[in-house]
Amino acid sequence: MSQRSGGSADAGPYHRGVLRPSSLPHALAGVTAAALAVLAGVLAGTPASATTGSAAAPAAAAAALATRVDAAQPLVPRIRSITPDYVPEHGPIVIRGTVTNESHRTWTAINVHGFMGTTPITTAADLAAAAQVPIDADVGHRITMPGTFASIPSLAPGETTTFKVRLPQATLPVSSPGVYWFGVHVLGDNGDGDARVAVGRDRTFLPFVPASTVAQGQQEDAALVVPVRSGVVRGANGAVVDPEQWGTSLRSGELHDVAALGRAAQGHPLTWLVDPAVPDVVRRLTDWSE
Repeated sequence: MSQRSGGSADAGPYHRGVLRPSSLPHALAGVTAAALAVLAGVLAGTPASATTGSAAAPAAAAAALATRVDAAQPLVPRIRSITPDYVPEHGPIVIRGTVTNESHRTWTAINVHGFMGTTPITTAADLAAAAQVPIDADVGHRITMPGTFASIPSLAPGETTTFKVRLPQATLPVSSPGVYWFGVHVLGDNGDGDARVAVGRDRTFLPFVPASTVAQGQQEDAALVVPVRSGVVRGANGAVVDPEQWGTSLRSGELHDVAALGRAAQGHPLTWLVDPAVPDVVRRLTDWSE
């Protein structure tokens, strides 16, 4: 029986099976070795310097904590992408992700709404403090305008589905430059006739830097935080399940993009948030392929 260990569940569906050394394509060896070089270097601090001790360090920690999810939520949303990953002055923001029914009953008439805070956060200390706020706290206004939320007819226990939410710029309650709470609320009916309140939440922060601010010559110190994480599933004997999916991620997916970003930095400061399970799995896949 498979079990999750050492990683976030971000790698999508998994095939049940046990990895054998011969099942890893030989062509993957070079890819995993290259990615491992970057990932291992990240852990050693060689490809880029961290911002430890700077004003950006609390902000980096806050960004990591902001996406914590309370497993007790019956409907658990996971934001997979936000496009663009800042508040635009023109055009919409598109959120894509998944919703999983973690309860033991079927939920119906499910809506996924975007939400956004109305008060900008303007200091690293305030950002770090905001990230400590409980997941069920009210940190922003839900956007309910017709056409801005996703509808899901029903979800059975354990079922997962995708969602897409498109928020026109006019619906975003931004006022002045800063960092804003941003995320999704999930509402649904459990058959008991309870009030339709948020029963699932996922959240992060988005920056808003209008062109007028840049034009005035104002500058702010900033840090680029690069998360390195992926889902890890192991079989009963401890072997990694679904090496093909890891190969895809390393060749052209999320892990490939992270490694490419690290190389492109060329010495510029980066803050890396590394799930240690990721380089461990990459190292094991590389060893097995040799």
